[in-house]
Amino acid sequence: GNLQYQKEEYYLAIANYDKALAIQDNDHVIYNNRGKAQFNLDQYDKAIADYNRALELKADYSKALDNRAQAYYKNGNWDGLKNDLEKLKDKVPLEGEQYAQLGTAYYQLKDYPQAAATLKSAVQRGADSEPLAEMLGVSLYQTKAYKEAYSYLEKAKAKGSTVSGLNLMLGTSAYNNKNYAAAIQYLDQAAASGAGGDIYFMLGTSKYNSRDQAGAISDLEKAVNAGVSDYNTFKILGDVYYKNQEYSKAIGVYDKAAAIKSDDHVLFNNRGKAKALSGNTSGALADYNKALQIKPDYGRALLNRGEASYKAGDFNTAVQDLEQAKEASGMTKPIVKMLALSYYRLGNKDQAKTYLDRAIKEGSSS
Repeated sequence: GNLQYQKEEYYLAIANYDKALAIQDNDHVIYNNRGKAQFNLDQYDKAIADYNRALELKADYSKALDNRAQAYYKNGNWDGLKNDLEKLKDKVPLEGEQYAQLGTAYYQLKDYPQAAATLKSAVQRGADSEPLAEMLGVSLYQTKAYKEAYSYLEKAKAKGSTVSGLNLMLGTSAYNNKNYAAAIQYLDQAAASGAGGDIYFMLGTSKYNSRDQAGAISDLEKAVNAGVSDYNTFKILGDVYYKNQEYSKAIGVYDKAAAIKSDDHVLFNNRGKAKALSGNTSGALADYNKALQIKPDYGRALLNRGEASYKAGDFNTAVQDLEQAKEASGMTKPIVKMLALSYYRLGNKDQAKTYLDRAIKEGSSS
């Protein structure tokens, strides 16, 4: 039987192994060898039965354990494969391809943290099978290890992977890595196949961070129209409208964001600024007050409230806020300029000149 096995005459080998076992049916080696012959004939169930018998006779027989794992791999018995290779790993060091198979089992069982760790071990030991990058990329993506996931998913795409949702995973990974150019590239491709609100949100945010205001507005509006109604979407859309000088729209979505989360000092400051630029000074002051209730040393809100008080003719309050803004944020150009103007309006020409000289020195032209 062994000689015929070596010649790849597997049917003849099995016939002779049968005769040997008819004489002596407690030889674990013969069961293992007959299992290998049946494995090579793609008779995996019969091979597994022989490996089972070999392991009944010798429970610590590593060769039969490894061989049964290979048969389980061919049969798609992922639990069996996982259990056998984990047992084998406790007995002998696994090679790269064995780690790849163990990782495949975890991947198919959707145990992505274990799949990622095991497939990394496979790569470290030189395994490089075609689906390895795909499985490792997906596993890392599922565990939110986006930086590593992006690298392996790109390799999988280059090798022609057709895994479902590849562009979405690449785009999401790039987005979470703040690689907005790549995020836009892949998410646009994902959207072409049908997009939900989450894709449009990431696209809109990526375009906003890439200074594509028109594209950001278009995609974020699509996200809202698709049913996305969370705080971040409304806040970012408000910021985009603000930068696009669409203050009324900005205030409208800031209102929705504030209804969801009422403790964000930046949100109230931004809405106040939009109101101020819309001519609603009292509304702006109310929002700056709210921002400063949440964060009393918020320099931007102090500056903005000081500027609003100045425009309302309340120069004393303006100076108080602007001096506090100076303590919170330092001698920035806007603060210096507004202090010069406020002190001048109060008739304190010495202080006004001090800040005016500073403003001119730092390049303020108005």
